Amino acid sequence: MSEEDLYEQINEIKKLNDNKIYLSHFFNLLDNAPNRITQFEKNAFTIDEWIEHYESYEIATNPEQLILFFDYLHRFHFLLISKSDKKYKLINSPQKENFGLELVVLQTMDND
Repeated sequence: MSEEDLYEQINEIKKLNDNKIYLSHFFNLLDNAPNRITQFEKNAFTIDEWIEHYESYEIATNPEQLILFFDYLHRFHFLLISKSDKKYKLINSPQKENFGLELVVLQTMDND
């Protein structure tokens, strides 16, 4: 990753924070994305369906936050999420160790 790419990703993480996707919220969304997924049936939902999915885990979010969150994942963790026909599909389970940069940047912003 180039220095320019790194700064670009950091700026995108800051946009998440600016939209109230703070550290705990980011990891709650990430940790609860793969629930109830089997090898043959992955979560492929519209934004409204994702909101319902997260509500079942008592995680409050809104469409703007989810679009920003999933677009971020699609761009910077492209092996995790795919996007088509207004649906975001989880294609792999997230591994927290792959989110060190997000952890550091969001922790330094400390809005939780």
